Amino acid sequence: MVYENPLMSWFREEAAIFTNPLARRLHKLGVKPNLITTLSFLSGLAAVYFLFYNHAIFVFFGVLHLLFDGLDGSLARVSQTSSLFGKWYDYATDRTITFLLLAKCALVYETVFWILLAYFCHHLIYVLCKGEIIVFYGRTILLVSLILGYDWFGLYAVGVIGMVGISAQVLSLIHPFLKAKI
Repeated sequence: MVYENPLMSWFREEAAIFTNPLARRLHKLGVKPNLITTLSFLSGLAAVYFLFYNHAIFVFFGVLHLLFDGLDGSLARVSQTSSLFGKWYDYATDRTITFLLLAKCALVYETVFWILLAYFCHHLIYVLCKGEIIVFYGRTILLVSLILGYDWFGLYAVGVIGMVGISAQVLSLIHPFLKAKI
């Protein structure tokens, strides 16, 4: 059973109003979704690099990263080229950017390693379960919080999301065993 996050589904539908027209134009130009994912990853890496060094450039690349990330899925749906590889490529690049943002924050703030660990464990469980378990995302909250200067809000939100996510995953993994004993 693949878990579909209703909040993500709703957001995807609402964002499609903006992303689908651009995705259709890119499709006509022959642009592939994985190229957009790569651009998202590269702009995310640039954002991570400029975090704590140059806020204006960090904001530019952070927003660009989020825009490209919203566009790659729209392009895949519009061009009907969604694939398992594309899903995991997008997932891996997004999680890498989040992990790097958290790692850089952990180096600067020194007290947030537990957040990095919770985030890593939550997504490791998801990968080990081959994507067939609940997962929560915190990258957008973290990035927007860092852009707005509310670093601690984003960091703690990701920490809570990671801990709640691990709890939900553990419950969903043991639920069949508990149900069988009743």
